[in-house]
Amino acid sequence: MSDIRARSAARAEAAPRMACRFAEWCVAGTCDVPPPGDFVLVTRGEYDRAYLRMAERSGDLSLFVGETDRFARAAREDARWPRRYMHTQSGRGIVNIHLNAALDFVMTYALRPTDTPDLGPASGEGRGTCAWIVEEAA
Repeated sequence: MSDIRARSAARAEAAPRMACRFAEWCVAGTCDVPPPGDFVLVTRGEYDRAYLRMAERSGDLSLFVGETDRFARAAREDARWPRRYMHTQSGRGIVNIHLNAALDFVMTYALRPTDTPDLGPASGEGRGTCAWIVEEAA
C-alpha cells in the first residue's frame, strides 16, 4: 500500500461516525413493514464532509447544523433536531435524517413520481437510534 493510500485509509478509519438502527419504519400509515437496513453516518469525513453508508444507497450528505453553519436557519426551525442531514441522488427519493442530542433519529424518505425506489416501494418514515463508533472531536 502506498504511503498516500495508507494515510487516507487511516483518516477514514478515524473519522467520527455513528451506527444507526431502525426501531420502526412506516409506509402509507402502516408501521409493520420491515425497515431498510442499518446505516452509518460519517459526521466529519474527508474534506469535512458528512457521508451516508447504507446497503441500499451511499454518498455525500448535505449537513444543516449549528449557528455558524450557512444553513443555520434550517437547524433553528425545529430545536428538537439540532442536526439534519439530507441525501439526494439523481432519480431516487430524497432522504432526510433528523438527529437529536440523545442520538435518536427520524428518517423520512420522499419519492417523486419519476424516482426509482431504493429504500422501499413508497415514501416512508422511520425512527431509531444511533451510537458513536468513534467519538466526535470537540
